[in-house]
Amino acid sequence: PLVTPPYAPPTPVVTYDEEVATVVWELPVGVRRSVQITAAPGAGSGVGATIQSAPVTAPAAASPPAGIPGAPAAGAPVVGAPPAPPGTLPIVPEPVSVTPPPPPLLPPPLPSTPIVEWPQASRYELFEIVEAAEGPLVMPRPLHLLPLAAPTYPDKRVEFGVERCYAVVTLDVVSELEIRSAFSAPTCVTFLDTFAPAAPTGLNAVGSEGAVSLSWEPNEEEDLVGYLVLRGVAPGETLLPLTAEAVRESTYRDNTALPGVRYVYTVQAVDDAVPPNISLASETFDATAR
Repeated sequence: PLVTPPYAPPTPVVTYDEEVATVVWELPVGVRRSVQITAAPGAGSGVGATIQSAPVTAPAAASPPAGIPGAPAAGAPVVGAPPAPPGTLPIVPEPVSVTPPPPPLLPPPLPSTPIVEWPQASRYELFEIVEAAEGPLVMPRPLHLLPLAAPTYPDKRVEFGVERCYAVVTLDVVSELEIRSAFSAPTCVTFLDTFAPAAPTGLNAVGSEGAVSLSWEPNEEEDLVGYLVLRGVAPGETLLPLTAEAVRESTYRDNTALPGVRYVYTVQAVDDAVPPNISLASETFDATAR
């Protein structure tokens, strides 16, 4: 029989950092969810239902009737009755008939509640859309080995300056056959390096004869170019770079410091992006040349 294919997901959304591009998308219309439902009461046949019995109350004990072992013999005086006057016949009690109690009323059988299984939940496949190259057509392959159960995927192929386009399909299984939707509208993103290095740490400055020597802990970013050393007169003067180009080493000697003037220093890290990303400033340090 003909099967209607599932709906394609909405256009995916891409966010990224320096290492991972995260692709997410909303659930498509008519998505199959991984749930179970319970049939309404009364839908079952009662087979396998648990029947609970009401507690049975023992009937009150009754005096045994005449003619039953334990009953008073005919003509025997009744215990507790006043003595009969002389010359009168003894009083014989009437035989008592005992009616057995009715059987206890049991509740009706409980209807069974079978579990109805939904078909397998919808899954997804994420593709990178690329321009067709010359030569025979090749069936595109998803970016992952197994279908995705959740509408998200982390792509670790982040390369700054490279554009990638993503599209998603919905995958349903009907009678053990895989039915795919059309591709979603693609989302294209060019990875740009907008991530600044970490601020340098461990700044130290020591005044000497006609100069101030600075040092700090080196940064570990792979795309690091160097450092900007900034200086201002304490207190409160705006700090400005001492060099036009970044300093490659994690040390610097300020030979322009005037003796007796207290300076404030700070350092910023710079990477090789275009335009370059500059870190936050390090902690400040005061020093005076002699």
